[in-house]
Amino acid sequence: MTPLLLLASSAFATPDAASHIAQAKFFLRKGWTQDARLELEAAVAQPDGATDATAWSMLATVRYQLLDVPGAAAASLQAAEHAQEPGAQAQAAELARFLSTSFAPVALTAPREGLRARVPLTRTSLLLDADLAAYLQTVQEHGATPTLMPRTLWLPVGAYELAGAPIELAPCQELTTCSPVAVSLSASEVAGGPALVALHGTRFELSAGTLTWGGAELAEHTPGTRVELAVDRAIGPVWIGATAALGASGYRTPVGKAHVRGLDAVGARISATAYRYDPLQLDVFAGYRNRDVPGHALSCGAAPSLSCDTSSPGDTTLYTSDRAHAPWVGLSLSAGTPELPLRVGLSASVERAFGKLPDALILGSGYHLTRVPIVDPRSWSATGGAVSLTLSAAL
Repeated sequence: MTPLLLLASSAFATPDAASHIAQAKFFLRKGWTQDARLELEAAVAQPDGATDATAWSMLATVRYQLLDVPGAAAASLQAAEHAQEPGAQAQAAELARFLSTSFAPVALTAPREGLRARVPLTRTSLLLDADLAAYLQTVQEHGATPTLMPRTLWLPVGAYELAGAPIELAPCQELTTCSPVAVSLSASEVAGGPALVALHGTRFELSAGTLTWGGAELAEHTPGTRVELAVDRAIGPVWIGATAALGASGYRTPVGKAHVRGLDAVGARISATAYRYDPLQLDVFAGYRNRDVPGHALSCGAAPSLSCDTSSPGDTTLYTSDRAHAPWVGLSLSAGTPELPLRVGLSASVERAFGKLPDALILGSGYHLTRVPIVDPRSWSATGGAVSLTLSAAL
């Protein structure tokens, strides 16, 4: 193999355990503990790292610093199993025993799942061990910052006051089978307070785009614009909500004259996430709108003062708008991050409108009104399509 090919093959080679451990040590010197954990977990996943007692011992220390007591105990047992020297083996086994007998779990919940809450924690019994005291201080510092709920917190055994309630934590026999003490946090501990608790599980979506109709009944219709606001509420895995829209649409008469009309629509919808691969998310929608649809070209029957033949010269064809029942389905592809509640996306929908025209139109103004009977079939239907940009925020 030429030197150039040798260099290329080494550049794209899969990192071995030693390289992951070296990278973890670099991260630890920088204080990047979470990144070091990922490197060490990658190291012990390698064939040459699965039996490396040093990698397991480092992983136990890092997990402990990140408050992952069961993970630290499991890594310590692996370090004891693969240690070559009796002293190192005994040290790792003692750490596993210490973790298993010195900690107990607390299951924290907020008024609603997915909220971030603070964890006000005070130790009410004496704690003499310096390492455990340092661990508890780290827990208290983290608890001052709202974190995602629900979560399980591992604390040194003893007495505490947590969220105003006294709790007593006894040693576990086995960390993997230890039953946690349940503590429910109140709305006052939630970031945003009771108002956010009330709104949690609510999604607001604003969309803006274009809408057009097709079919023989709306042959002269021209594409229009639409702005729609939707407010949804999470019920299990689905979102159910209401929509309201304003826009403008119109039609072009046989002689080329354009007419624009303001539109409105109200309705309801249901949606669910069909696929998610961060940062992308695909949602499916179904709903109903009661909407205004303009641009129906009509024959005007026996009205003496109007020529209603669409082939005749002059702009004399009658047009009307009608309210319609419009079921619809749609897809939305959006992008966002778990850290922020905002998502931006693109949606497309198809709807089918069903309406019934009045039996006559009243034309004119003031005292000069003319009643023009409609002789065309009054029941009608048409298919429409919309494409919109969306901005949503879920609380």
